[in-house]
Parts: sequence; structure tokens; C-alpha cells
Amino acid sequence: APTLIKSKSEDPSVISKNLRLEISFIMTVILEIGNLTRDEESKIAESEKWVLDNYCMPH
Repeated sequence: APTLIKSKSEDPSVISKNLRLEISFIMTVILEIGNLTRDEESKIAESEKWVLDNYCMPH
């Protein structure tokens, strides 16, 4: 399974520990995103659009 944490270990207990850590990290990110105000959300949307327009579009 692809994971965020790079681990050389094949030990299932290490893998499952890393997986739990990743899941808690992802949950934290989701919770933080959920706590954004409308204003913050629109600022992020504007930033994403700016990055797309300036860096991702073929010129």
C-alpha cells in the first residue's frame, strides 16, 4: 500500500504504526480545513486559481 511515510521496514507492526500515524495526520488536516471561515476558503480558492493560471496553464 502506498504511504506518506517512507519506510524501509517490511515489519507489519511498523507498517501499521506508520499507517495509524498517517491516518491521524490526514484527519487533522481534514478537521483544520473544516474549521476555515468562508473568507479563508475564498482566499484559498483564489490562491489555487492564481497558481493554476500562472504555473499550470500552457503559455
